[in-house]
Amino acid sequence: MYLANDVREFYLAHLDELPFDKQFHFTSRLSAWSNDQVSIRHLETLKSQLLPEGMPVKSLLEGIINKPPAVQVNAAGKRAEYFKKYPQLRGVMLALFRVRHLLYIYNIDLRQDLLEITSYDYLHNLAVQLNQDEDALRMLSTYAINCMYLIEEILYDKATGLISPEKYYNLADSYHNGDADDNLLLIYLYTHCIIGDTNFYYHPINEQRRIIYLKMLARLEKLIADNFDNLNLDNKLEFLVCSRICGYKSNLFQRIFKECEQSVSPEGMFLIDTINKAKQEKKTSLADSEHRNVLFIMSSTPFKNI
Repeated sequence: MYLANDVREFYLAHLDELPFDKQFHFTSRLSAWSNDQVSIRHLETLKSQLLPEGMPVKSLLEGIINKPPAVQVNAAGKRAEYFKKYPQLRGVMLALFRVRHLLYIYNIDLRQDLLEITSYDYLHNLAVQLNQDEDALRMLSTYAINCMYLIEEILYDKATGLISPEKYYNLADSYHNGDADDNLLLIYLYTHCIIGDTNFYYHPINEQRRIIYLKMLARLEKLIADNFDNLNLDNKLEFLVCSRICGYKSNLFQRIFKECEQSVSPEGMFLIDTINKAKQEKKTSLADSEHRNVLFIMSSTPFKNI
């Protein structure tokens, strides 16, 4: 798709204008998705920001766990009691991401350092507790799913039974159909199961779980079709990315790509999200649009690992 290539070229030409986290998100996704060589080379320039020279590793990880940066959380009101119930969840998730990035992108293994701070038992028990807490899974959605899949990826293997995709699929019955926040949480829940299963695009989907993930995508396809104008473009593109991962032939590709063609920014060759009822009018800068645009590029190209 020509537009996707133009968007890729525009972002790569302007990478240095983006903050570190956006540079890393964009290039780490494209390098994993398609072995994008420009992205792979750029990632080397970012390593020192993930692992600052001279900083003790344990101090780095402890800081991430105990003082995670503040973020704007979707459906914050509904999720507040569960973040209170699991106060270290965000910090642990971010530390797991840091260990994951350094291990799989830079071949630097900090797993033992993480375990000396948190312990194997602590992470195992956190994953088990989350997996048994269906209300928390339903509300925390992305945060719980990311944490559990990262724990499985980094510390276990898929034969342990730590992850229960069938249970996550059935959680859809507990959401309120038609509620905007619940629709978003369900989309996040399902898509991040699939993304997490690939270790964030690093390897193919687990074939034994793929059958369940296809059921998730079929359910999301109907939800998105029924609520198309009430969902933001990022959500729709994340669905397409997961469809690529699983080889799901969705009828929504053309409809979503048509919206993309109508969403090019007047300020450059990148997509903004302003023509649907869930439009993100405060996220129209190049940096704030990065997530949407890397998803668009990925959704327009084959997944190397399928």
